[in-house]
Amino acid sequence: MRKFRFRLQTALDQASRLEEAAKIDLAAALNRSARAQEALASLLTRRREIGETLLACQSGHLDLEEIRRLREHLEQVCAGIADQRLVVAEIQAQVEQRRLDLVERMKKRQVLERLRATRWSEHYRRETAAEAKALDDLANARYARRSLEAVG
Repeated sequence: MRKFRFRLQTALDQASRLEEAAKIDLAAALNRSARAQEALASLLTRRREIGETLLACQSGHLDLEEIRRLREHLEQVCAGIADQRLVVAEIQAQVEQRRLDLVERMKKRQVLERLRATRWSEHYRRETAAEAKALDDLANARYARRSLEAVG
């Protein structure tokens, strides 16, 4: 049987490499997303802590300078939260784009793999039929030779 050769093997290999690169890109984007989410959670926790401290200051001994400082810090943290939410949204959009890119690359690779499987199946069928024909021809030649020997 002749060896099977897929003419688009180079394209299939390239598609596989591109898919792996897309997986790595997606993993990196997911990692950035997780870090951004953690930073946002940290800022939200800090805002809650400052709010609790402000309530404690206002209900107890009034230190106006401390309250002013806490309010300024609270405003900075709130601005940081707003900025971080924008960062998280941007990274989430990147994650989704990377996910779509990965799906597209997976589809291309799968199409080429299905084509390869179809071509291999056709090759196997042709080669098996050719081999069966060759065996039939050999058997027929033997039969004819034995028939001639028996007659002669």
